[in-house]
Amino acid sequence: MKKILIIATAILVFILLLIFALNSMRRSQEVPNKTQITPTTVPFNTNINDVVDNVALTPIEIQPEVVEAAKSISPFETDSFIYEYSPEVDRIIVTEKTLGGQTDFEQWITANGLPELAQPNNSVIYDSLIDNEMVKDPEPLLKFFDIFLNFGQSVFPVSAPAVTPTPAPAQSSSSSSSGSSSNLSSNSQSNAKYTYYAQCNGYGNIPLPSGCNVCEAGCGPTTVAMIAASYLGNQYNPKTIVDLYDEKGYYLSCAGSRYSDAKAALEGLGLKTTSYLTYNFDEADVVASDFKKYIDAGWTIFTLANYCDKGCGHYFWVTEVQDGKILAYDPYYGKSTTPPYNENSRYPFPKYRLAFGVKK
Repeated sequence: MKKILIIATAILVFILLLIFALNSMRRSQEVPNKTQITPTTVPFNTNINDVVDNVALTPIEIQPEVVEAAKSISPFETDSFIYEYSPEVDRIIVTEKTLGGQTDFEQWITANGLPELAQPNNSVIYDSLIDNEMVKDPEPLLKFFDIFLNFGQSVFPVSAPAVTPTPAPAQSSSSSSSGSSSNLSSNSQSNAKYTYYAQCNGYGNIPLPSGCNVCEAGCGPTTVAMIAASYLGNQYNPKTIVDLYDEKGYYLSCAGSRYSDAKAALEGLGLKTTSYLTYNFDEADVVASDFKKYIDAGWTIFTLANYCDKGCGHYFWVTEVQDGKILAYDPYYGKSTTPPYNENSRYPFPKYRLAFGVKK
């Protein structure tokens, strides 16, 4: 009997130590979520709450020549961070892909001769793609040990309510009410190959998660919707893609959206994409040959370009290049014509900044 008691005590001590270790692990894994950097353009206030180790975190002023140098190496992406300049907010946006993303960015930007941007400043905004799903939850093991320790007691778990997915919007049909169905159908066109959606009219009033609506700032998700509908089926439209952005936590507001999120969304739907093609606000005659090579190889091109010298960033989908003319499914400028729209008709605009290939 004494021997059994000793063995039982040893097992109990082992289990308690294991639970303690798992709890410690869980607390340490929660730290990154608590210290995750929130994007902001508001300067730090110098007060007692801003002092760490008696050093005030006062942001430094970045000189214009440093900002221009920073723009010249944008965009850039590694396994741990995305670096890009946003003309909409006139800031550098650094998006962490892993927990060490900010540190890797600071080392990279310093190695590129711009150490000022690694210091607290008002020219860099930090964002994060990290979520709780990236950290394994030890909770199931803790629940198991809880059941084990309370064996014989009433420990059957109470079922949680089932999560019901948000239903997709109803498809237009002849039995639909005349109001919304006619607006939505007039806002899209299909030919033998691709589906076109305009970002205004029928889909224009769909609200974006962080403000404004699709007509005002939704060229990104509308372009993703055209690509998804064309390759995967008409169950995808601007509404379903806005819902997808919201579900994934992708940035979507009055300032527009991020090309990295569009790429992630398309890949998440099962489509293939290429690496980024980067340009320095180049005109059509510079980029047309690149686009044609990709299109001849079976790709289409998700594109970001500027429509005025001070910005006017806009996304569209290049499907053809004919005799130097860049033809695209353009969710805004192409709304009054049968697609594809000739982007060269506004020459010297658009001025191309970035693109990537996409196909099924």
